Amino acid sequence: PFVAAFALPRRPAEAAALLEDPPSPQGQHLSTASSQERTRATGLRFVGAAFAKTGTVSINAALHDLGLNPVHGEYLLQPPDLAPLWRRAFESGDFHAAAARLLSDGHDGTLDFPFAFAWKELAEIFPDALVLLTVHPGGVEGWWKSLYDWNAWYRAYPIPISLMVPFIALDWDIQRERTGCDLRRMEEPETAEACKQSYTAYHAEVEALVPPERLVRYNVSDGWGPLCSAFGVPVPDKEFPDLNVQHPAGA
Repeated sequence: PFVAAFALPRRPAEAAALLEDPPSPQGQHLSTASSQERTRATGLRFVGAAFAKTGTVSINAALHDLGLNPVHGEYLLQPPDLAPLWRRAFESGDFHAAAARLLSDGHDGTLDFPFAFAWKELAEIFPDALVLLTVHPGGVEGWWKSLYDWNAWYRAYPIPISLMVPFIALDWDIQRERTGCDLRRMEEPETAEACKQSYTAYHAEVEALVPPERLVRYNVSDGWGPLCSAFGVPVPDKEFPDLNVQHPAGA
């Protein structure tokens, strides 16, 4: 799905307006919008606030089935200017250019890293967007095991993969800087505890800052129902995607 997204028509007027007249910050807590306002909203329909390895690949496929067009981490694999664009956004704290690029590429939501680390900034830029917080079905211990197993491919590779794939380096750098979870040091005993603490603290922060009517807390084991309810679409007559990816994108 992320490859097909690049063929979608661009929306230059909307993206240009975002760059020319960026919304002002609205304070520490995020604003709310009525369902009618959300229906009329342009821009992102939702902002993903979810750690990787919480079912985001399956959720991405499900949302495309529902007619949405979010980005997932692999979006930054191509074209080559995307990863540097997002790195500049994280370094400067200004995400308006990156947000405008999402719109011009035809996207309406974000999932996975590194976008999840910009959830607050994107949610302020798009005050009508829902905030989608996904949790691992196995809790923090299940999440850590999934992350550790997934990262094993990187640890076994003879050349540091972060040197070969810029968006992987960006993911790891931002995760270390913002949470203290260092994916380059997975084998060190203190890393497990630091990462699990970061997962718990991150979820607590999202739930504290986002108004309940704007927050969609989602467990992939819940299937279609909560997603269809949140986005106002009927439940499709098909199985929910089950894409348990345990090797890196682009492997």
